[in-house]
Amino acid sequence: MLAGYYSGVLTAKRWVKKPNNQVAFEKVTVTIDDQGFIVNNARHEFSRISWQSVGNVYETKKFFLFEFTEHQISTLPKRVLTQAEQEELLDIIKRNFSKNVKKFDI
Repeated sequence: MLAGYYSGVLTAKRWVKKPNNQVAFEKVTVTIDDQGFIVNNARHEFSRISWQSVGNVYETKKFFLFEFTEHQISTLPKRVLTQAEQEELLDIIKRNFSKNVKKFDI
């Protein structure tokens, strides 16, 4: 059993060191605007998600949670946004999302 553990650790270390896998550690930027969500890094765009793909939006004291119709969830911590950016995000959501934001006091 111990050998199996170390085998997994060694496999993970080899994976991390491969140049092709370094993209997993690059800074990723998410842009949220009237068109939807754009996820990219310095080299290329990974994903573009339209507002029509958003099933629900939740807001808590600490984060926003976006539930997509593809059975995916993405969280956005409020700590990475200024108060003005949080208000701008809520305005974008209100303009583009047909349902109400569900608020939770947690």
